[in-house]
Amino acid sequence: MSGSSPVCIPCVFPDIFAVIELFNDNDIEIRIKEGVDSANRVQDATLFTLCQNTDLGGMLHSIKSVEERFNNRYHYPWVFANDVPFSDDFKDRISEAVSGNAIFTTIPKQYWEVPANIDMKYVEMQLKKMKAEGVLYGGNLSYRQMCRFNSGFFYKLEALKEYEWYWRVEPNIKFKCDIPYDPFQVMKKEEKVYGFALAMIEDPRTIRRLWKTTRDYFETQEDWASKIPESSHYNKFDDDSRSLEFIEQNVDAKEMVRGDFNLCHYWTNFEIANLDFFRSPNYENYFQILDNTGNFFYERWGDAPVHTLAVSYLLPVSKIKYFDNTGYFHETIGNCPREKSLHRELNCMCSRYTEFSWNVYSAVPRQDQLHYNQLARESNLKMGKSKQNHQERVLLDLLNSPVNRNKCGECKAHDPTWASWNLGVFLCGRCASGHRSLGRHISRVKSLSMENWSKHELDVLGRIGNKRNNQFWNEKSIPFTFEADDKDELVMWLRRKYTGKFRYGPVTDKDYNLDDDWGDRTDDYGFDKIKTSKRGYFTSLSSDNIGPTRSMRRAQERSMSYDGEDYGYDDDYPSRNRRGSARSSASPVLTSSSSSVGRSMRLTYRRPTDTEYRKYGDMSRKMKYDLGYEDEDSNIEALSMTHGSIPKAVEILKQNGSKPSNANNSRSSVSSYSNRVEPNRTPSLPARKQETGAIFDSSKAGGFNWLDDTVSTSVTTMDTGNAADNNIYQYVDPTTGNVYYIDAQGQQYIDPSQQQQMQQFDNTMIPQQQIQQPMAPQQTVNPFQQPVMGGVLPLQGQPDLTLNQLQLQQLQQQQQQQIQMQIQMQQTHQLQQQQQQQQQQPFFNGY
Repeated sequence: MSGSSPVCIPCVFPDIFAVIELFNDNDIEIRIKEGVDSANRVQDATLFTLCQNTDLGGMLHSIKSVEERFNNRYHYPWVFANDVPFSDDFKDRISEAVSGNAIFTTIPKQYWEVPANIDMKYVEMQLKKMKAEGVLYGGNLSYRQMCRFNSGFFYKLEALKEYEWYWRVEPNIKFKCDIPYDPFQVMKKEEKVYGFALAMIEDPRTIRRLWKTTRDYFETQEDWASKIPESSHYNKFDDDSRSLEFIEQNVDAKEMVRGDFNLCHYWTNFEIANLDFFRSPNYENYFQILDNTGNFFYERWGDAPVHTLAVSYLLPVSKIKYFDNTGYFHETIGNCPREKSLHRELNCMCSRYTEFSWNVYSAVPRQDQLHYNQLARESNLKMGKSKQNHQERVLLDLLNSPVNRNKCGECKAHDPTWASWNLGVFLCGRCASGHRSLGRHISRVKSLSMENWSKHELDVLGRIGNKRNNQFWNEKSIPFTFEADDKDELVMWLRRKYTGKFRYGPVTDKDYNLDDDWGDRTDDYGFDKIKTSKRGYFTSLSSDNIGPTRSMRRAQERSMSYDGEDYGYDDDYPSRNRRGSARSSASPVLTSSSSSVGRSMRLTYRRPTDTEYRKYGDMSRKMKYDLGYEDEDSNIEALSMTHGSIPKAVEILKQNGSKPSNANNSRSSVSSYSNRVEPNRTPSLPARKQETGAIFDSSKAGGFNWLDDTVSTSVTTMDTGNAADNNIYQYVDPTTGNVYYIDAQGQQYIDPSQQQQMQQFDNTMIPQQQIQQPMAPQQTVNPFQQPVMGGVLPLQGQPDLTLNQLQLQQLQQQQQQQIQMQIQMQQTHQLQQQQQQQQQQPFFNGY
């Protein structure tokens, strides 16, 4: 190489001063960073990125993450490729960010441009069609060029020829966990060829003919077919067999018929591989067959399924490495350790409960099963035949017993291959994946054929079985009605089942059949119990003052929307998200209860969220002023745990040692609270001290009774004597706003000035149309007691509410006249009907 021009700049690492030398040769520019130690790294390995000048921000973000989590200890070189020359600003800033050498190269045109034999008119038509169908990047031509380059040309770059290993890194990725080992050294030591971190399902609209083209090519090649024994099927292959189980489904082993492509593929955004595999004639010939079809442009074939199919046909399972627990994330999809101890050890900044590897669209469980198949084959060679035969015989007897009937205990699918030994239930593959999502503190899932079983595990599984499992955990007989691809609902159904939601009684830690000290050292959700001091600091392990973590509470309520970023928050460090009670001197004391709350629920004395304040604030104030529970934050937390049930919230407060104040406790009781609304704030009926000279006897007066919706037709003179309460009160309906006048006996009077009352009176005067209907509860009023619901509101600024005797007499006469008119009209109507019927009868003369 020629044209060197050294330039000195300070390195991003403060303790190192680096000299960057520039070499230019055949569109390759190498910036060498001196003063870095590279003795402990694999010498023929590099990081590789395909990007553009516009990806500078995303690339710096990725470099920062890779360097902080891994490369600052090894200083691997980094190759950057682009279809156009990189800008000087891009190269300068990238060179400063990386800890090793930076190599910039321009892709040759023959590797990137659309071949001359491609029908561009047909391509444009397909671009419009796939864009209209909503296919991701369906209308993007440059994306097709990128997939073709990553499938068959990247390993041919001049800048990569001196390297044997490569690690592909994309812009805008992030490693949220430390990588304390060197993946390149792991690949070399374990003699692996291909490594991945994520696997998922491909969109079938983009690879309509890829599977047929691939299968037709490989199964006609003698070099490949000769490596599989003629008398064996690939499900029975030995250690040197291919890994087709990962990509095939619907295989007929008896007829030796290959299956269909199940759309599983390794996600190449994270890919560590031996470049000699891609440079081999087998892969090169395969790519040429694919490229000649033109379907990289016609169908948008991706490099991920192309790599996956080649690896599955050309490599055995033992040559494939799954890099889990890396914390690798691309946008919202990523991999995060599930073990709590490992999560802490690797300083992970991701949530253990929302990682993609066990998502319904992930193919990692299928690859995980292949890995266990490989381990099982290796372990079977070492395990004695007597032990293996005994274990298989015991499991087979249990599986076919009357209580299990060779069915999945959850969905009743036939031929289950997994089991949760501590819950005593056999599982199909889908339900086993759902049980894994519950966590090991609830379900311990094992394979019936790929793992060794201890005597204790076999005893627990045999003692329970499918029938007893459902009798205990599903007392309410909640049906299982989920579709095959609805894994989220399946996991939620399983979580509700195995947290006691389908039981009538409480659930204890012993019901999970785990270690003897399980209930002593963990809480209801399987997490370590931590004791708080009076100052609120967390000290030692104990069973006091601990509740479910924030993530477990959100998982139960299904109200979390997570984007993959935790911003330094760890669910497993309770000291970061809980605080001890500084508002009450009495420490919470849990008591056993067989009430409706079920298992004891512990308050964390946290500060409620704004949403909880808006939702439960009014209920909390009612509990404070009417029931005497002064701590509104604790009230809101208890209400959120019981979904707004005040009696259950009060029970939780009592279980945690909260007591109502004496000032408010004597005013109300919890048992009657649910049947009242603001009992101490409802205004009483207005009372007048002066007496009126006349009262109206509803039993003797005619008119419409508004309280019982009936009409009295007997009319007598009014009694002018005085009674104990001869006042007439005004009542305002709090629901409708209507104004009524009533006396102490409940008789209601009509105000002639209100047309609405007069109209309702007219409509109800026909005796045949009267319907006996009780008044609504909010209209039932007793002048001497509080109303059951609703209230009587005094009208501000109104004149005297009593009616004088003259007004009552006028009202009585009007009502009597209206009744007489209605009766006359009714009699006239009946007479007319009788006359019409007589006219319609035929004349009869006899014989």
